[in-house]
Amino acid sequence: MAPHSQKSMPIVLVVSSDWMLRTMVRAELREANIEALAMQATSDMADALAHGVVSSLIVVDGAELKNAAALEVLASESAVRFRIILWPAVLPLFCLRG
Repeated sequence: MAPHSQKSMPIVLVVSSDWMLRTMVRAELREANIEALAMQATSDMADALAHGVVSSLIVVDGAELKNAAALEVLASESAVRFRIILWPAVLPLFCLRG
């Protein structure tokens, strides 16, 4: 993956093991001219960030928060200022500032 340049559209990482949720969120973001990269797990997100992807936002399925390793990855990504957690049971967005 090529590193994010400041002249390109913002990159949002969408992380969920639920392929339908991942696909729907990614499609909506792309419809709004926002580049969205879909990932199945927070470990995929960590790999993408380690390979130079610079994200403006991370959208994470709340189910990921049950995994201690996922929480550690989310807490350690200081390059990303904003994270949105999608709580499957509630549906509204909850925004965490990093």
